[in-house]
Amino acid sequence: MFRRLSPSFRRLLASLAYTSLAAVVALLAYLTFANLKQRDVEPSNDAVEQIQPIQLGNFSTRIEKTAKSQRLVVTFKLRLTTAVSMDAFVYIAARNDHSEPGVWGVWPPQEPGGAFTKGGHFRSHDPTTGHAIRLMDSWQRVTAPIEQPARTAPFDTVIVYLVATDGQILLARPFAL
Repeated sequence: MFRRLSPSFRRLLASLAYTSLAAVVALLAYLTFANLKQRDVEPSNDAVEQIQPIQLGNFSTRIEKTAKSQRLVVTFKLRLTTAVSMDAFVYIAARNDHSEPGVWGVWPPQEPGGAFTKGGHFRSHDPTTGHAIRLMDSWQRVTAPIEQPARTAPFDTVIVYLVATDGQILLARPFAL
């Protein structure tokens, strides 16, 4: 196809192709550097001040068995690293999604339409159904017994949720058992 074109026209096409390629490379380089420059911008002080630094420590679990039931007892401590205090609500979900059907339990126990769906997924639309806690700069211990459904696979994951009074999720931390 190119053999039928005159040599001067072929040089013109080659020049246009090379110029187009150089323009595309220059545009990509500009977009890359603009993106990197945007990432280097530090967050404003307002955004940093809104975040409450929360520490979760001494997480542990144990299984309590009786002749009729079995339950998982979850224990941990929470605190703020600042001198202010804050009211919040704690929820704990224990799950085993690898078993068929999936097994889950929550603490504190929830009524239908509460903070957990029928499938065991958390939603924070009504935080007052959780365990009320006042976080401060000293450790607050939380102990939560969760009933294990009879004749089911044991829980393999525990998720700790900490929710502000306005429904904002402050902490959602999974722990493998």
